[in-house]
Amino acid sequence: MLRKRLLEDLQAFPEAAVLEEHQLKEAVDRLIKESKPETATPTAKGMVRFGDDQISMAFIHGNWLGFPTIEDFPPTGVVSLGWLDERRRQLDLEVQPEKREEPDNMRLLLAKIRVDLLIKGYVELPELYLDYTSPKVVARSPPKHIPTAVASG
Repeated sequence: MLRKRLLEDLQAFPEAAVLEEHQLKEAVDRLIKESKPETATPTAKGMVRFGDDQISMAFIHGNWLGFPTIEDFPPTGVVSLGWLDERRRQLDLEVQPEKREEPDNMRLLLAKIRVDLLIKGYVELPELYLDYTSPKVVARSPPKHIPTAVASG
């Protein structure tokens, strides 16, 4: 029952269109393996591994915002075998702390989660990305040599 549900969930990802049935089943096997602490891949230094709750919340938030967009779907026609790996590399570059405030950030984050689940069976994000706080904007005073009021004459 769990395998069937996971397979259905993965098939709903736009990026899954480039995978064959046996590849999707292998992705399900990876998800199950990675969900068990005794068989999970160790988290890389400087990375934070998303748990099931964090992944679910990201998808709930993303669905509320209306994601994915056409940009998240694989190209039409013949797709190269390495398209999904290349997509993962692109998304790894996009999900960086300094890009967190960009308008497309949530869409790209959700795409990274989907692709990581398909390829790796788990989701890791840079710790600095998750801890990022945008710099505070400090209001500046007008320069002293510019008058702030004009005398009426």
